[in-house]
Amino acid sequence: MKLMLFACLIALIAGACATSTYTPQSPPSDPTEYYQPGGISLITGKRLFPDPTNGLGKANDPSIRVTDIQLTNSYTVLSMTFGSQERYEGSSEISIQPEVHLITRDGQRKYNFIKAEGIPVAPNRLTVDAGDQTVFRLYFERLDKGVELFGMYECEDSEGSTCWNIVGMTIQNPADSVSVK
Repeated sequence: MKLMLFACLIALIAGACATSTYTPQSPPSDPTEYYQPGGISLITGKRLFPDPTNGLGKANDPSIRVTDIQLTNSYTVLSMTFGSQERYEGSSEISIQPEVHLITRDGQRKYNFIKAEGIPVAPNRLTVDAGDQTVFRLYFERLDKGVELFGMYECEDSEGSTCWNIVGMTIQNPADSVSVK
């Protein structure tokens, strides 16, 4: 009996230490880009950059949530969800405006929208039924080194339409240090 328990314990430890290798279907154009269709799972795959701590920002609509912020060599990538509130009946139509941009805290620098995955760009729309959730990514120009606090601005809210504006997002993105000789 003790031998069987010992063998099970060894098998569990060996299984916990096992590693797996991921080979992408096609190499990305940006060597640090890991957002690939069918790519690395966020749960099982190795992350290239650490997640920000308490820096996912505050949206003007409780249905909108930033779940991850990543920097690659080419992009700033926001992983987001839209969850149509169950308390509402019916559905919501969503899209992202092509004029959406990231903006520094002081408003001095804007970073343009590049592309979206999982959500249409206006004027196209996606219908999300009450209680459902949509997961998507927005790609922007890469933040300049040293920009660590920023927001996303889509547009001004109007009657019947809520824009997706988010403030207080942060990420580790230190400025390059300059050595004095």
